[in-house]
Amino acid sequence: MPDDIVMRRIEIGLVLTTAAIFLAIPKPPDATLPMAVFIPTCISFWAFFLIWRVRADPALKTQWGLVPSAHLGPLLVLLVAAGCAYALTTGQPLIADYLWVSMVLYPLWGGIQQWLVQCLIVDNARALTGAGLPWLMALGAIGFGAIHIQHPMLVIATGIMGAVYVYLFQRWRNLWPLAVCHGWLGSLFYPWVLHLNPMAEILGVVLDS
Repeated sequence: MPDDIVMRRIEIGLVLTTAAIFLAIPKPPDATLPMAVFIPTCISFWAFFLIWRVRADPALKTQWGLVPSAHLGPLLVLLVAAGCAYALTTGQPLIADYLWVSMVLYPLWGGIQQWLVQCLIVDNARALTGAGLPWLMALGAIGFGAIHIQHPMLVIATGIMGAVYVYLFQRWRNLWPLAVCHGWLGSLFYPWVLHLNPMAEILGVVLDS
């Protein structure tokens, strides 16, 4: 196992490589198959990496917030209610096609993203540079916002939430509620605000293949 500093740098490099691949591949509605392949491949790779790291260093289970200890129910309810109100005022349907599938599966993808940003980028940056919370929140905002550069509205929303997520994780160190918030809010934001339904498009490719 490489020493601590080397491993932290390797982790940051792997996350940045993953982000670069994500940014480079075509996305719905222009193309659906690349994302249908990328997401499960990414989840599988990082899940194996996480298991390997935790087995080698069990203390990471607590450090990475993998032990449930708190919830963000009020925040989730507030944000969903605000999104619902926006959808109603703009005439968007509240129940998109395959919404239930997205609500079940998206938290898994959201959880991977939260782990990559909170633990492998923000935590490692803090350990390597000694940066304080404001800088870490800015880093989280940039990380989540930049990855969604295709949609300006999503850049703004994920940038704001990225900073909030960093604050919450640094305060309570619990990934599970962040994963649920990320997954459910993402499931609703796409159809309610962007008028897109990536899950329906991805399932269409899978079911038709």
